[in-house]
Amino acid sequence: IIKKKVELNDSVSPGDVILIIERPELEFAIQEMKFSIKRLKQKKALTYSGNSNNYSINKKADKLAVLRLKEEIKETNKNIVFFEKRISQEKELIEKGLITYTEYVDTQTKFSALKTEKISLEEQLNIIILDREERNFDLNIIENDISTQLLILEMKLADLIKDYKFQTEVTAKKAGTIRSLNFKVGDVISENFVVAIIHVHETKLKDYVLN
Repeated sequence: IIKKKVELNDSVSPGDVILIIERPELEFAIQEMKFSIKRLKQKKALTYSGNSNNYSINKKADKLAVLRLKEEIKETNKNIVFFEKRISQEKELIEKGLITYTEYVDTQTKFSALKTEKISLEEQLNIIILDREERNFDLNIIENDISTQLLILEMKLADLIKDYKFQTEVTAKKAGTIRSLNFKVGDVISENFVVAIIHVHETKLKDYVLN
């Protein structure tokens, strides 16, 4: 017995704690579970902080890359429009013999290169966007996984505390007055040991023996 919660002639109600019994193995399990939860919370904070910093850096880099690519695509589109008009014009010029066929083919080659460049730039832009979405998804998975582990541990801790109270707290089952206490702090007791006798307030009932 590690704690006495009542004295002689105290009035008690059902559920009032009379004494507390030592259960070192359960106390150790509770402390170990609390430590595990604390460590996991620290891991979550560090993971979130680290991911947030990395996310912030990546976000800034992505933003700059996206802006650069959009500007390059915009400029390439202007050049494509320019060369479309130039090809149309040179087609008339070559028919009139005002330019050589080589010049016309050179313009066609530049036009094709611009279209290829546009496709490449758009692919780079899509890759950056997809990578960003994938990083966000991975970040959410990691945080959700840690949160799930925390929830499970906290539920287990609640069960341990409930079991600890059940196994360590000897409580009154009837309302009445403490007539005798047959223990002192430090006693080692076993099952069926009579720890107290409660005089029940209901006159029809005898004194209640608490063991």
